[in-house]
Amino acid sequence: DFDNPLTKDGIERVVAIDLLARHLVLRDLSQNDLLRDETIVLNTLASTQYFPFLSKLLVQRRLIHTKQPSFITALAPVAIAADAYLPAAALHFPKISAIAGIFPGLVVTDLPRSTFPDWTIPIIKAIMTPFSISPITSGRAHLAIAASEYIRKKPVSYWNHLLEGRRAHTLAYDPSLIEFVWDFLTNTSTALELNHSASAVQSSSKLPVRESRGGGVEGETEEFL
Repeated sequence: DFDNPLTKDGIERVVAIDLLARHLVLRDLSQNDLLRDETIVLNTLASTQYFPFLSKLLVQRRLIHTKQPSFITALAPVAIAADAYLPAAALHFPKISAIAGIFPGLVVTDLPRSTFPDWTIPIIKAIMTPFSISPITSGRAHLAIAASEYIRKKPVSYWNHLLEGRRAHTLAYDPSLIEFVWDFLTNTSTALELNHSASAVQSSSKLPVRESRGGGVEGETEEFL
């Protein structure tokens, strides 16, 4: 959303949805012992896609900057960061036996309305339609990958909707970028929790406390902690 790029917590929305939210789901499942042994995770975004003219520094800056991104840098750097996150997740969440990044194919939906002007939607759909697949076809591809014996051969893998195991972007294999993405997510989630805790304490301190003086209604006063 280029008109409103930040969440109420100050996180850029693409980073929040495509990266931070996924980390929080896995982290909370792990912390609450809700991951079963040999869990398989499918991370659907833009794995196996080739994005030219991107560097590690650009991906890092895209994550830490809260200013509105340009149309060119809005999505691709976050997609690379999401793929770089998977090896770190496999390492830190031991009950995950396999985690796969998946490109789901082009599925025509109304999702672009949340980003682009209404007048562009028919044009976008017209461009996508010749190359698109149905939601059912995409869903079946996900099920086939999850059920495949090949996904269990490696802790991290990347697939497309054609059921082809492919390489991710070269940057997604960079150990320093993998570590950077993990540190960014853990530090950001910790900072958010501290902010929420402080806000909760501040809100509770403003709750009215009624104190009765003299045991009667006439003597009641309202005091705030």
